[in-house]
Amino acid sequence: MAVGERIREARERKVWGQAELARAAGIKANTLWKIEHGKQEPRPSTVRKIAEVLGLDPAELMAPAASAD
Repeated sequence: MAVGERIREARERKVWGQAELARAAGIKANTLWKIEHGKQEPRPSTVRKIAEVLGLDPAELMAPAASAD
């Protein structure tokens, strides 16, 4: 699973919209949309901000995707 998918799932578990998470993390909603849809790789600082707001360790969001062998 990609980082954007993990962010989206964590956000949805909190029952937050993209705009709400983006505002809380101090990033643009458009940037969050791009990250969640795999159009943009997030900077490490962005992952830290998102993880902090979601109450997660950044490593949980950045874990390598499992291969689909």
